[in-house]
Amino acid sequence: MASKSSEAAPNLKIVFNRAKHGNALTTSMISHLTELFESAQSDPSITRIALAAHGTFFCTGMDLGKGISPVAQGGDEADAQYSRLKRLFEAIDNAPQVTIACLQGPAFAGGVGLAFACDIRLMTTTASIRLSEVRIGLAAATISKYVIRELGAAFAREAMLSARMVTAQELFRLGKVATVIEDSIDPQAAVDDYLVRLRQCAPRASTLTKVLVRLSWLEGGGGEKQEIGIRQVFDEMMADDSESKYGLHQFQSKAKECDWDAYTLSKTRNKARL
Repeated sequence: MASKSSEAAPNLKIVFNRAKHGNALTTSMISHLTELFESAQSDPSITRIALAAHGTFFCTGMDLGKGISPVAQGGDEADAQYSRLKRLFEAIDNAPQVTIACLQGPAFAGGVGLAFACDIRLMTTTASIRLSEVRIGLAAATISKYVIRELGAAFAREAMLSARMVTAQELFRLGKVATVIEDSIDPQAAVDDYLVRLRQCAPRASTLTKVLVRLSWLEGGGGEKQEIGIRQVFDEMMADDSESKYGLHQFQSKAKECDWDAYTLSKTRNKARL
């Protein structure tokens, strides 16, 4: 099986399970991933999505095997592959949920795109990324806007032009990775631990935070569109039926922390009864 998914409370965990083939992206795998992310967009019971993998590699990019790869075929097949990849990365990038990629090993090309379309990255000490497209006559086309946004133009340019290996330690020093997982810790357990920590973060407030970051990236500089977007976020978070009402009540009740997973599940059950 190319990938498998599992749900635990509000978490959706997707694990690549094509270890013998470097977890390379086949057409069916791309479609499956896209469907998972797109269906999750309208599911309020899912507040976080994690990508992980089994095997030596996180993901080696597109499957370039004989008779499989659409590379250098041109025409309709090139159009179809572009549409598939564009839709996949947009589905990840547009997810209202907090998205996390855990790299337990090296990622190449499109695998790097998967990681950098996500909000947060965790990497093991032996994990790395390599934007290797130029080595075989390609360019990082569909993933470029995510890689450049997350790495910064100058660093991304050098990484893409040199196709060099970038280690987890280098990315951590640059603030591009949230944590480097020690060798003694199981990567899957590290993901689960990070998801537990996010229970203290309100889901809709997290979505609104993503909106603010997107506004800053697309409409930065204090222009009218950015100001309108910020005001919309402000109005929503101050509304009488917003998460802030519950959060404020918990704070005033001197609760040590809010269990937002319990809050989300309670709201989901109440809606199901209606």
